[in-house]
Amino acid sequence: EIFCNEDESLTIGKFSEKFQIVIVIHGLISEKAKEKYLEIRKERIREYRAQLQWLSVFYNTYNSNEFVAFMGFNSEEYFNKIRKIDDNFLEEYLFTGLRNTLGMSYIANYNQFICKPILF
Repeated sequence: EIFCNEDESLTIGKFSEKFQIVIVIHGLISEKAKEKYLEIRKERIREYRAQLQWLSVFYNTYNSNEFVAFMGFNSEEYFNKIRKIDDNFLEEYLFTGLRNTLGMSYIANYNQFICKPILF
C-alpha cells in the first residue's frame, strides 16, 4: 500500500505469469538531482521501449523520491541478449542515471533483485 502511485507514462506491457525473469528495482532519487534524473530515465526508457516486455514504476505515497520498478521478460535467453549496454546492464542504464560505469549516479540509493519464478 505504500508504493501505490504508478507512473503510467512509463508503463510498458503487463505482468504475465509466463515471465521467466522478473527484475525488482528499488531506488531513492537525490532531491538535488531529481529533475535531471527523471529526464535521463524517461529518455533512456523511450530509447529501449521496443525491447522491454513489461515495465511498471511505482512511487512511495509518502516520499515521491522513492520508487520501485518491475521489469519482466519471457525468457532468460532474450533478457541476456539485450541486457548489456556498453559497460552497463540494462536495468542499471535505465534506473541509476549513471553517466558511465565509474561515474556518479543521479540517484541516492539503488538496489536490484533478479528473480526467477518458483515453479511447483
